[in-house]
Amino acid sequence: MTRLKLSALLLSLGITGTAKDYTDGVFVLNEDWYGHNNSTLNFWNYNGRFVDYMIFQLDNPGYTLGATAQYGQIFGDCIYIMSKQDIDPGEKSDVMSGRLTVIDKKTIKVKDIVKAFNVNGNGVSIADGRGCVGVSNDKIYIGTSNGIYIYTPSIKSVSGPIAGSENPLITGNENNEDGQGPLYQNQIGMMLRGQDYIFAIKQDDGILVIDPETDKIIKTIKGCFSTMVQSTDGNIWAGMNIAEGENSFGVSYQHYPYGDNGDKWQGTRLVCVNQYTLETSTVDLSVGGIPQSWYAWTAGSLTASVKENVLYFVYGYPEQSRPSWFTTGSLYRYDIDTGDTRLIYDSTTENLHFYSSALRVNPKDDRLYAHLYVGDNIACKRWVYMILDKDGKEVSSIQPIERYWYPSMMIFPDNDRPEIVGMPSSVTVDGEPVTIPLGDKVKDNDTPAASIIKRITRNSAPGVVDATIHQGDLKLQAIGTGTADVTIQFDSNGLLAETTLTVNADVSTVDDISAGKATQVYVNGHAISITGDDTPVDIDIYNTMGGSVHYLKSVTLPQSVELTSGFYIVNVSGKVFKIAIK
Repeated sequence: MTRLKLSALLLSLGITGTAKDYTDGVFVLNEDWYGHNNSTLNFWNYNGRFVDYMIFQLDNPGYTLGATAQYGQIFGDCIYIMSKQDIDPGEKSDVMSGRLTVIDKKTIKVKDIVKAFNVNGNGVSIADGRGCVGVSNDKIYIGTSNGIYIYTPSIKSVSGPIAGSENPLITGNENNEDGQGPLYQNQIGMMLRGQDYIFAIKQDDGILVIDPETDKIIKTIKGCFSTMVQSTDGNIWAGMNIAEGENSFGVSYQHYPYGDNGDKWQGTRLVCVNQYTLETSTVDLSVGGIPQSWYAWTAGSLTASVKENVLYFVYGYPEQSRPSWFTTGSLYRYDIDTGDTRLIYDSTTENLHFYSSALRVNPKDDRLYAHLYVGDNIACKRWVYMILDKDGKEVSSIQPIERYWYPSMMIFPDNDRPEIVGMPSSVTVDGEPVTIPLGDKVKDNDTPAASIIKRITRNSAPGVVDATIHQGDLKLQAIGTGTADVTIQFDSNGLLAETTLTVNADVSTVDDISAGKATQVYVNGHAISITGDDTPVDIDIYNTMGGSVHYLKSVTLPQSVELTSGFYIVNVSGKVFKIAIK
């Protein structure tokens, strides 16, 4: 199909133009009809009166998204859209498309397209797209069926994969036609950005915890998990399979296909991960559960309120013993603080059914936005975009034009920048360390506070003041006498705000604050050894940019910590040491 014919097709559907204002509404990313054409992007205006269709194609003649787009994130000034393949086998238009499409969030103009992340010697891509997460303005993690790759926007390049994230079964020559091949195992699923770490679910393995500075996996939280979200208190929540054992064929229920015919999934448990300490706890849901989303991977429906400590999810139907992996009828609300789980909306009473990653919370008004289909899942031409309040009551809805849209997920515009509030301009630090909580020092009307990353970008006098970010708070320790300017950066989905704090340090009246009479810190090869009489102690090790590289709580001495070459600040229960490893 030529570009002229594509334009004629859009006209025949009544698709003639767009409002050109992509701030007051929500993007609806569509898989579209696999085997027929590439994926599409619609824009549903908040006033609920109309939908702008296929805006990416209209604003970028000659381009489309890739095939089966399943995930999108706005980060900085761009929308990053992930598709499973670069082009649909049924796409007949003369177009440019890829697995990663980078778009300007205001104009929708294409900025970059990446067709493949990993190609074997036969020229076959061995890494289908899954999700993505913004790490910083110059680093985007790309999740695939074969590991996590790193996209660098400034030079438009892809590197990786991150060691340990790969799928060891994929070579490019395997057969996945039965839905149980290597393409559907060891995939990378949802990824989230925490203050100190990146969290990524790896099928058949667990939650990978990655240091975003070194791009190294530092820990794997073992388990059989589905999708994942961050709550307003900052904790990470993931749906977990509770089925145990093996079936008669020796297939483990904790690994795909989860037992007989891929059906042995019981996602009635949530695991909670403390984003700082990585400690875990579990909650067994009294009703409902979290569907598995691995077969034809989707981002899942688990989502979090931005104003309350509450999670929402859709799950099966009340009469079913297990949920479908892609279509569900019941909407549940889980209150983290009270532990209460309740059904708040049953779509089947109206012959409506949630599809795929149907549910997301609008960070601006805390309402639930969903896409559902009408009737049975064979027709799937009639869809409904719906807004519900926190109790599941319908606020408004609209039916887009009939088409095999197969919506993937809602993506909300990020219009507001972070604003620094209540931050002091100066502080005095003497013998006792000073901690300044930063959680209430920044606000952003369309980004939850727990998702805003804090960094130290400059310390004018590191020999005078030790300045670090620890668990989202600014910690200042005087190690000399003088003045230091410390610049703190707040990163809200790639939109930045900075402030500089003047620190007046005075250690003239403090005895041996940096030496520590009862503690010794020395270098032993590539290890830092810590000995002393004080016990137990808390040990914090930071790099010179203020990033935490190692944390031990209430441990006995001696301790030894292996580190790479560089300069480090070691804080042993308030006693501060500067160490260089060559």
